[in-house]
Amino acid sequence: MVKDLAKRPASQQIAVSATGGWITGYLTMKVGKMAATVFGGSLILLQIASHKGYIKIDWNRMGSESRSISDRVRQNLRFQSRSGFERFCDFASENAPIAGGFTGGFFLGIASS
Repeated sequence: MVKDLAKRPASQQIAVSATGGWITGYLTMKVGKMAATVFGGSLILLQIASHKGYIKIDWNRMGSESRSISDRVRQNLRFQSRSGFERFCDFASENAPIAGGFTGGFFLGIASS
């Protein structure tokens, strides 16, 4: 679809990509707010349950396991983000109207949510 869009006039490229960017930005904010609410609420509930004595948390074990998991995730993201970022830069330089329209639409979608 992007290859077909790249053959269209610049005004159509910007319009289509701005619409897609707006939808993406709007949904990102809505889903992000919902995820933050669920995550924050669960942390509060866990803290209350721990304080009341319903559950006992082994903070030393949790800290050591979370560090090892975060190190593995960081390593995986480091390898994937380089090639992904390079591909994005190549795409953006070849399709400037599409990338610019999407970016503008994305920020408008975030602002309008």
